[in-house]
Amino acid sequence: MTARHIAGIVLAAALLLLTSAASVDLFNPDEPREAEIAREMRASGDALVPLLNGCPFLEKPPLFYWAVLAVGGLPWLGPELQARLPSVLAAIGLLLVTYGIGRELFDARTARAGAFVLLTTFQFWWLGRRAMLDMTLAFFVGLVMLGFLLAMRRPERQWLWLLVAGAAGAGAVLAKGFIGLLIPALGVVAFLAWRRDLRRLVSPPMLMAAAVPVLAVGAWTAGLAMRAEGACFVREFLYVNHVQRFLGGGYGGHHQPPWYYLESLASDWQPWIVFLPIALVALWPGLRKAQDGPADRAGRTGMPAGLTGSETRDRGSSARSSPVSESGFSGTPSAEARAFLYCWLLPGLAVLSAASAKRSIYLIPLVPAAALLVAAWWRSRPARRRLGRAAGIAGWILFAIGVVCAAALPVFIGAALTGAEPRDPGGALAAVAAEPSGVPAAAALLAALAAVALLVRRDPGRGARGALVLAYVLFFVAGAILLPLAAPRLSARSMGEEIRRQRDNGATVAAYRLTEGAMGQFLFYSGGTVDWIGRSARETQSECTECRSTLRAGEYLRLGGRRAVLLTADDYEKVKPGLPPSRIAARRRVGGSVYVLVASAGG
Repeated sequence: MTARHIAGIVLAAALLLLTSAASVDLFNPDEPREAEIAREMRASGDALVPLLNGCPFLEKPPLFYWAVLAVGGLPWLGPELQARLPSVLAAIGLLLVTYGIGRELFDARTARAGAFVLLTTFQFWWLGRRAMLDMTLAFFVGLVMLGFLLAMRRPERQWLWLLVAGAAGAGAVLAKGFIGLLIPALGVVAFLAWRRDLRRLVSPPMLMAAAVPVLAVGAWTAGLAMRAEGACFVREFLYVNHVQRFLGGGYGGHHQPPWYYLESLASDWQPWIVFLPIALVALWPGLRKAQDGPADRAGRTGMPAGLTGSETRDRGSSARSSPVSESGFSGTPSAEARAFLYCWLLPGLAVLSAASAKRSIYLIPLVPAAALLVAAWWRSRPARRRLGRAAGIAGWILFAIGVVCAAALPVFIGAALTGAEPRDPGGALAAVAAEPSGVPAAAALLAALAAVALLVRRDPGRGARGALVLAYVLFFVAGAILLPLAAPRLSARSMGEEIRRQRDNGATVAAYRLTEGAMGQFLFYSGGTVDWIGRSARETQSECTECRSTLRAGEYLRLGGRRAVLLTADDYEKVKPGLPPSRIAARRRVGGSVYVLVASAGG
């Protein structure tokens, strides 16, 4: 790896991902819940069983929460940055892993391009700055693939690199369960099948690598089994949260049709998704004939397969002395390099599409492969010449997306600063007229888009770099300016502080018919747990403990003493006729929902 490239990647990522990470409140989806689970684990002293509102939360193993607890030992970090820093560090680690894989398969400049394509992909930017465990999973999956690749290329050190892959697999499974093993395992098996080398799966080094994550999750599961509800805990983690959720049963929801990911890719992998289908098609020719190519014979003997001829001999030199030109390398990437990325991306996408439970964030472990494919297509002149007209159309589509974003920017800024909620073109124009400060920003964006378009026509290589720079600037502005503008309307801090005041005044507080995701944000900012009411025990998050009461809001307020109930405004209107004498202690909008805190007359 080139030190200059690594330093540039780390600095660019830290600047992009840490901007406003400490100043913006945690907000849904998922962020406050994950931070609250870590807070409750610290408060209870139980590092084995994740807890939410005092109840076991066994959807995921505890590795991410351990990381938050470890970061929490740094007293100069605020609670928001403590919760988000593990994801930021995992994102930077994944960028370096992507760079390492790209350098191994191609060359240093292609690796750097792949890392920056990944950094400026919306889903990566979004998850890399949020307190969610998916980026931690993606880092460990990427590290598994890097360890496996180096083991294949460095047979004299394959035990060491497969041990690294096995340890990374342990991290992946302890971050999000067996999906952390399934995704890299699919890639490894598919790649060995392409090489006609499936016998390697039962070799001692591979068996050792596979045993490490199994032993790791087995140790944690054994710890669960030793608890009083141990048998139920183990069943819930292994069966309910894996088998049932894959097949469509269990709790958690997120049931989507098989084509769901094809729809979500169009938004979550912007802006580079427009080039991914072209890269996949352009880099496909010759893939099935790879077994006989000289580059692939070199790959099986441990030599790099990403370049051919003199480029392979000079791969270890610096970018300045490399014969690879600034605009790309003259040859097509070797079949082995392309197959490795195809095998990482496509089987995982197919299996995740077959599962019943789907969320767009589940695809983040596959994004590095897509980023490297796009970068390899950009950097390979023969591949870039294929489907040239389609690439031009994709470029114009990307330009049109940029124009739409520029048009929406003044509306977003005007609505955020004025508190307006434009629902039609007239409302949008009114928001811009009331606060026109977003208009110069939109004009600057349009000018930058025009400049990049002209640069692409004159020099495609420099135009691609200009597009990366523009995307980076846009994401930086979004994180430094736009997100802080929107954050106050997304935060549950105000309502959480009101719940804390009620509790400090001696009231007992309950949450009525709230999901665990919605409730987590109020728990985190109130700094304590609440009674959970409104649903039967069978509908609780955990089947092992009765975490919810079947009491209705009115019944709870009639129990006597100082009491308060938190519920949505819609539920409040439904139960209002049956409530005892009470008052509205607080009413707040959090994101797209309005919540009401109802206090008993004595409170």
